[in-house]
Amino acid sequence: MTASEATNTALIRARFSEPCEWAREIIRDRDLVERQIARVTKTARPVMDGAATGAHVVASAIIEGRIIMLETCVGDLWGMAADEEVQERASRIVGQLEHELDAAGLEVRGGIWESA
Repeated sequence: MTASEATNTALIRARFSEPCEWAREIIRDRDLVERQIARVTKTARPVMDGAATGAHVVASAIIEGRIIMLETCVGDLWGMAADEEVQERASRIVGQLEHELDAAGLEVRGGIWESA
C-alpha cells in the first residue's frame, strides 16, 4: 500500500447508530479486527447551549485500516433524578456490547479509535 492509499483508507469510516447493527458488523469480521481490539465507552457533551448533557455510547474497531464506529444517543442528563435511568441505559448497552464482543473472542477496551 502506498502512502497515498494509506491516507485515503484512513479517511474512510463506517458509522452506525444502532448497537446491535454495529456489533453484528464487528463480529462478522472479527478475524479482520486490528489487534483483535474493540473500544467501547460512554461519553457526554453539552446540548441546548449547555442546558443539558447528551449521553452517548461510543464504540469503535479498526477493520482493514478503516474505523467502524458506533455512536448512539441514550438520552439527556438534566441534573435530575431521571438522569439515573439514562446512566443505567448507557451502562446496559456498554455491558451488552462487552459481552457480545468478548464472546466473539475480541478484547474490549475503553476509549475511542479516531483518525489522526
